[in-house]
Amino acid sequence: MIKEIKLTNYINEEKTLYLNQPESSGFAIEKIDGLGPVKANVITTNIANLDGAIFNSAHANYRNVVFSIYFIGIPSIEDARMSTYRWFPLKQKIKIRVKTDSRECECIGYVESNEPNIFSKKEKTTISIICPDPYLYSVTEKEVKFSATTPLFEFPFSNESANEPLIKFAEYQSKKRESLEYEGDFETGINININITGPVTDITIYHINTSKSLKIDSAKLASLTGSGLDNGDNIYINTKNGEKSIYLLRNGDYTNILNCLDKNPEWFQLQKGNNEFAFAAVSGEEFIELNISYKDAYEGV
Repeated sequence: MIKEIKLTNYINEEKTLYLNQPESSGFAIEKIDGLGPVKANVITTNIANLDGAIFNSAHANYRNVVFSIYFIGIPSIEDARMSTYRWFPLKQKIKIRVKTDSRECECIGYVESNEPNIFSKKEKTTISIICPDPYLYSVTEKEVKFSATTPLFEFPFSNESANEPLIKFAEYQSKKRESLEYEGDFETGINININITGPVTDITIYHINTSKSLKIDSAKLASLTGSGLDNGDNIYINTKNGEKSIYLLRNGDYTNILNCLDKNPEWFQLQKGNNEFAFAAVSGEEFIELNISYKDAYEGV
């Protein structure tokens, strides 16, 4: 069951619509269309003298969320109607966050229309929002770290010396292989952040489940930027469809290093269930700290 809808307009103002407390917002939601799975376009080819057709491809359409809202006179019907122009401004970006009994997710869209029925006895409006990305995403971003500090003691403890440090509080370990459990409905990309703390040569990241890999060629990077990877460098990789990119942050400046990848790079997509990743380098593995972050992608609420 849907509990509430939170709207964030293009200037980051927020408004929450509680379905069981319409008087708190001035809007009584009659219904919301477009929160379930979108329709897919399946492209086929008919062949003469052959029953059926041959499958070519398929893709999901954009999401169209449509609000049907009755106005509550707080302080008046006209005030409630005018407030929709603030919260649903035409052509502007809007974030829609949906909270249900078991899931909280969001999508980004653009207001297509706001059509109030001004002369109706019970005044209402219909608002259409176009979301180019057909999926809903979890609100909280999940993260997996390939570097960790391992605790080595528990309280109480005694150092037995006032001058010499005899106890290690923690030990830093670099883990080159990690797994994550993806709970989304559909495959989605990830964000990879690589922090370099020393000289490193030729980093390769592996998605063990699919045997795919991404390799950063240090020679190409040195040719592009003037030097190879070293302390203070950060690399940001986005493998999400429509947003694929790789940037180097060095001395406060971002550089597009897409040409520093091996030919025909394989952009990772998370599969439902367990996903295992690993990294390696020709040299300097101990100077690599790698984090993967992602959001679950849902077909609908």
